[in-house]
Amino acid sequence: MRFASVIFLFGTVFFSSSCYAPASRQVGAKYVFPTSSKALQRCKASEALAYQMGREYNVELDLIMGVIRVESNFRDKITSHAGARGLMQVMPSTGRYFKCGVLFDAQDNVRCGVRILRKLLDRYDGNKVYALGAYNGGSGYIRKALRKKMVPPNLGYAEKVLRGRSRYRNKGCEGLIRRLK
Repeated sequence: MRFASVIFLFGTVFFSSSCYAPASRQVGAKYVFPTSSKALQRCKASEALAYQMGREYNVELDLIMGVIRVESNFRDKITSHAGARGLMQVMPSTGRYFKCGVLFDAQDNVRCGVRILRKLLDRYDGNKVYALGAYNGGSGYIRKALRKKMVPPNLGYAEKVLRGRSRYRNKGCEGLIRRLK
């Protein structure tokens, strides 16, 4: 892990680097997510949570960032047309099943999303395309595709997340906030 700089400001330690040591802000035990309309600031805040949860659940930081970018564009209070909530767009029923807490709380949401992603990566032996397909559409999509020996119907979702992952890996948040095609 590389640390480009460490800054101590008003009792808070900020780590900064292009992608390996995210800036983090905590007040007491609860994380404070910025309400900024600037995508770069939201990305940096998401990066801090993704870094923490990625270490906790052994999931790549850049994969988590790709999922957050595609799912919510770094907006913590967003709800999809299907009812999924928060940064990692977790469905309320899935959140209840995994005992995730408050899905509009950025820390709870990212922890829940990363736990689910870890479980899916384990289920599909580390295959990111299958794990992402199941994250997006449910494991039924992938079981059906595997049974019929075909490509998952939501392959485009996995491609978009992996494109975001690559962009984040190469350029950090600055590259990830650009539009993903």
